[in-house]
Amino acid sequence: HLVVRDPSVSLVHAKVKKVKGKFILFDCASDGGVYLNGKRLLRPKALHDLDEIQVGKTSFSFRGR
Repeated sequence: HLVVRDPSVSLVHAKVKKVKGKFILFDCASDGGVYLNGKRLLRPKALHDLDEIQVGKTSFSFRGR
């Protein structure tokens, strides 16, 4: 779990789940949306090393193998 202190982020905004060896990013029906590499996430997508995830005004870099 990751807690983000950003008033524009929903209580459960997004999740990353490991499926068949890949990490998948999901938007949990958030009001503000989830952005992957600058594009709004419309459906779950696999993450790659150094992908940028944005929720509200907060950004993260995904580090995976």
